[in-house]
Amino acid sequence: MISMIRRTSTKIVRGVGGAALLQLQLLLLVCASQLVSFPRLAHAVEYGVDVSFPIHYDKVVPSADNPLGDRKAVYDDFLTGCKDFYGKKGKACQQTEDDRIAMSLRQPQSMANYTDVGFKKMKAPAEVYALLKDFWKVNQHNQKKESWPAGNTCKCKQMFNGRKARM
Repeated sequence: MISMIRRTSTKIVRGVGGAALLQLQLLLLVCASQLVSFPRLAHAVEYGVDVSFPIHYDKVVPSADNPLGDRKAVYDDFLTGCKDFYGKKGKACQQTEDDRIAMSLRQPQSMANYTDVGFKKMKAPAEVYALLKDFWKVNQHNQKKESWPAGNTCKCKQMFNGRKARM
């Protein structure tokens, strides 16, 4: 385990000083020990949609079968936070969630993959990055606050303001 952590951390931080490398190795060791401490997470688990958050259906995999524990409580807390945030208009939160879940089923059918796996992580070409950076420098002062309709669940930060979110 230690040799694997040493190899992994060395690959991650080539050229970093010894103290930083030692800190990273200790962090990886602590993380690895947590996996060993929780046998339920140490083995390969089945993971798919609706495990961490509703994606295809309006429910989460029950906690008895869920490698992440009681995610239903987390989701219920999320919806309660939305309803509390919007007050009298809070019933719109459920409709927004129903629409989001329906779109999660419908939208992938209309998408085209441009690679075998559907995406590719790569560095942006220098010319493209320069265009984006220049645009940002010229326009960053033109930012406008977005306006979302009541019930929209994209405002997680505001919905949980003052409450501890269990996300």
